Amino acid sequence: MKKFIKLIKELYKTPKGKAALFFGGYVLFFIFLMIFVRVITPDTTSSEDFEAGNPYDYSISNLVSLNYNYTYTITCDNKKYEYNGKSDGENEIFIYDGVDYYRNSDGFYNNKSGSFVKGNNPFQQYYFLQLDNINDLFSKAYYVSKTEYDDARQEYKYLISTNTIIKLMDDKDIDISDEANNLTLGTDTDGYVNRLEFGLDSFAKYKKVCNGKLNIILNYKDYGNIDKIKSPLN
Repeated sequence: MKKFIKLIKELYKTPKGKAALFFGGYVLFFIFLMIFVRVITPDTTSSEDFEAGNPYDYSISNLVSLNYNYTYTITCDNKKYEYNGKSDGENEIFIYDGVDYYRNSDGFYNNKSGSFVKGNNPFQQYYFLQLDNINDLFSKAYYVSKTEYDDARQEYKYLISTNTIIKLMDDKDIDISDEANNLTLGTDTDGYVNRLEFGLDSFAKYKKVCNGKLNIILNYKDYGNIDKIKSPLN
């Protein structure tokens, strides 16, 4: 330690030594600043339990039954995918790209010339459409703000890192520095969640599913009013 102090004193006596000390101090400060920013930036963050809504005034009980009409709009760069349908809690019927679809516990079926035949899942980014996964995302997201409107509607904003999403989705640990992804939750005038929006640009770039933009909007209505869907299968 004494030798180090002596070296500092010797360097300080010459212009070149002073310059070296200044440059070294600048480098050390920059390294410290980067470490500090990394520590305080949310990565895997936590919030209150999503379903309980504590201490927030919203409820997802209307969605848990999976009984509602829905419109899902997914935008990947300049390509838009829209799904309009209904769920009775077990089965779904919906329209995508002008084609009628039916989903039951066995899979997805699409209408071909009046007959439904088994096919592939037509939903883009299906992970983000499933309630269990949505619950996980919000439970790990960082709460940012709440907006209350005059008609009693509410809007909640959250941030979530791509690191956290990948851990939830793939059970894989990654460590990247990226802009946080945005989650927005909206309620109706009774406090029930009726709109979810995910701005997932950073996630999309990491997964290479879009070049620069991934936005998902989920709208729900008519909770609990959907009668049992009759199977169109022969």
